[in-house]
Amino acid sequence: MKTKLFILICGLCFLQSANSQCFLDRHSTDWNDGWESCTMAPNPNDARGTTHWIHYDLGYDYILNEMHLWNSNAFGKTDQGVQEFYVDYSLDGITWDELGVYSLSQATGSGFYEGFQGPDFNGAAARYVLITPISNYGGSCYSLGELRIEVESVVVPVELAFFNANCSEDGSYVNLEWETTTEINSDYFVIEKSQNGEDWKKLMDIKAQGNSANQTNYTERDLDVANGKNYYRLIQYDLDGKRNDLSMVVSDCERDITGVTISPNPFREETLISIQSNDPSDIEMKIYNSIGLLVYQKQYASNNGITQIRFESENLSVGQYYLSIEQGSQKYRKKLVVQ
Repeated sequence: MKTKLFILICGLCFLQSANSQCFLDRHSTDWNDGWESCTMAPNPNDARGTTHWIHYDLGYDYILNEMHLWNSNAFGKTDQGVQEFYVDYSLDGITWDELGVYSLSQATGSGFYEGFQGPDFNGAAARYVLITPISNYGGSCYSLGELRIEVESVVVPVELAFFNANCSEDGSYVNLEWETTTEINSDYFVIEKSQNGEDWKKLMDIKAQGNSANQTNYTERDLDVANGKNYYRLIQYDLDGKRNDLSMVVSDCERDITGVTISPNPFREETLISIQSNDPSDIEMKIYNSIGLLVYQKQYASNNGITQIRFESENLSVGQYYLSIEQGSQKYRKKLVVQ
C-alpha cells in the first residue's frame, strides 16, 4: 500500500510540472506515525537523569554516519516537536558516548514535509542510539517523527565462539576457557574478576594472536577461588588500544553437599540425579540458564538416605545450565548440559 501511494503521489507531482521534484522523504501527518512522551522516566544513560528520551536498538553493531530527522508532523501538534536534544551512542547499552547537543526546526504539519539533515556520527561504531530532548516548541508533551541513519557493517576485531568458567569438582580452582574463530589486530586479552558482578579487578593478561583466521583456544586457571559465585569477564584490546568487552560468565563453587551424582551429564532427554544425605529436610532443586535466569524449580521429599530425581529435559532447549540443590543449610552447584 505504501508503495502504491508513493507512486501515485509522484505521478501527480509529475503532472503538475515536468521539472518538479517529487518529495521522496515526505513524512506522514498521522499522529500514530511517531514517538510521544508525556511522562519523564530514568534515562538509559545515567548521566542524563530522569528525562524524556528515545532509545533505539539497531540490532547489530554498525559504523554510523549521517542522520536524517523528521520532527513531529501531526497538524496542530507540531509544538510538541523536539527543539534541542542530546545524541548519545553505545555498543553495549551501558557505557555511552555523547555525540553532541543539536537543534531541530519545527515541522510544518504538511504532507510535503521532508525533515532535516541531522548530525553526522563520522564513522562511530554503535548498536544503540539515544535521543534525549532538552526542549520542545511549547507543547505539553515531547514528540518526534522518525530518524534515518546511514550505516556500514562493523569489522569485528575478534569473533568469540565461547567463554566458559568451570569450577573444579572440589571447588579449589576455576578453569577459564575461550575460543576465537578470527582475530584482527588483536593485541591481548584481560580477564577481570568480581564477587558481586559489579566491582571488578584485573585477574590476568593473556597475549592474543594479532591476526588469525584460524580457530584459537585459550585456557587459564584461577587458583584463588572464593566459596560461592565467582564472576569473570573477558576483555580484548586492539593494537591501537581500543577495548572490546566480549563476554561475562559466572562460576559457582559452593560444594557443601558432597554425595551428589548426575548421570548422564551432558544429557539429551533424561538424567538421573542421586543425592546421598541423612538430612530429613525437603530438597529444593533449581535450574538456571546461562545468564542466570531461573527456568525450573521444584521441591522433593528426602528419603533420609539416597534420594533419586529423574529429570526430563522436555522444557529446556539445548544449551548450558546450572543446577542448584539446597537441603537445610547445605548447598550444591553443578553445571548441566542439554544436548
